[in-house]
Amino acid sequence: LVMSSSPERDAWSGILSFARYKDGNNLYYIGIRDDGKAVVKKKKSGTYTTLAEKPVWSGTYNRSSNPSLIPQNTWMGLRTEVKDVAGGVQITAWLDRNNNGSWQEIIKVIDKSNTITGLGSGGIRTDYKDVSFDNYKLTEL
Repeated sequence: LVMSSSPERDAWSGILSFARYKDGNNLYYIGIRDDGKAVVKKKKSGTYTTLAEKPVWSGTYNRSSNPSLIPQNTWMGLRTEVKDVAGGVQITAWLDRNNNGSWQEIIKVIDKSNTITGLGSGGIRTDYKDVSFDNYKLTEL
């Protein structure tokens, strides 16, 4: 394991899915952080807001001695959904820990304030990780 010395590499780094990406200042992102937490964030007019976070993997994150609680060298699935609902925008993520079709909801939240509506782009990103992606698909609901 070779770790970046960048001060930006920390607990909040991880594997992220973007949704309703309008531009670099207006988007939702959903993912799993190196500290083992699932997270849902919104960036609206350039300001980030954490809408929800929840532990997914146990353990104690440490930038030097335990820099990621996300399992290494294993395939897993991450599925996200962003949809308009009465009163806001619902964001949900599921994890297939063993890539065997056994999906578990890991986080769900309804954004009720200053929501990002309408169509946008989607995408994936990793922070300070060398990963492989397979079967990436974006579907309009």
